[in-house]
Amino acid sequence: MMSLIFQQNTVVSGIRTLTPQTEWFRNCTSNDINLPDQHRGMATAPAGNTDVHTPTLERLAEEGAHCPNAYANVPACTPNRGGFLTSQYPHGYGALANDLSMRSDVETIGETFQDVGYNTAYVGKWHLDGIPRDKFTPPGPRRHGFDHWAVYNCHVDFFGGHYYRDTSEKEHFNDYEPQRLGRYN
Repeated sequence: MMSLIFQQNTVVSGIRTLTPQTEWFRNCTSNDINLPDQHRGMATAPAGNTDVHTPTLERLAEEGAHCPNAYANVPACTPNRGGFLTSQYPHGYGALANDLSMRSDVETIGETFQDVGYNTAYVGKWHLDGIPRDKFTPPGPRRHGFDHWAVYNCHVDFFGGHYYRDTSEKEHFNDYEPQRLGRYN
């Protein structure tokens, strides 16, 4: 598996240079793109913080590619996520601020991987499908190329919340969200 870790949950200009058609991915059978969220990039061991033990991120950074110098062109959740997935500025995909939906006709990295035969999955906070924040995003174009899904649109209840898979039935959890979604299969 090839892993990419982007510190600071940031937009990377030119994400299409990291697509499966490039030499960088040719010998990989599996790829994992991690967007650590809800903390600063400098709060992890791969970024040099010796006070924090993040063994999974450390292993992924050692075995894959660690991109510590990526920058957000809009430091707000929705436009930042959309920028990463599309490699465009917010006006290109229609989500200029939080709680606006990303246009469904814009190509994303999920669709790019899907087009060359990868199974794709998205796990965690989506925040790209507008309001209400707890809405269900059904299978189809609003999932932007992700086949497998364990997602909530947006909430701030990190010690008990919900996510959706392929139906509008909420799957509730009572433990710490990163641990719960980390067990997704």
